[in-house]
Amino acid sequence: MVPNWHASSTCRMLPKEKGGVIDSRLRVYGTKGLRVCDVSTFGRLPDVNLVGPVYAAAEVGAQVIREDYDDL
Repeated sequence: MVPNWHASSTCRMLPKEKGGVIDSRLRVYGTKGLRVCDVSTFGRLPDVNLVGPVYAAAEVGAQVIREDYDDL
């Protein structure tokens, strides 16, 4: 048996002063034009295969980006 890990929770969505890396619109603090929308934004990993939660995060991320560009 070979151990297997998924790198995750490295870009948590929290207020910057609490150690967060991205805001609720997936924008990276201190940068312009950079967003993160993958398993690194998860606070904790679910006890299931990650493909479903990642697809859901991608769907939400696409919607957030679409909304922001519709406002331009």
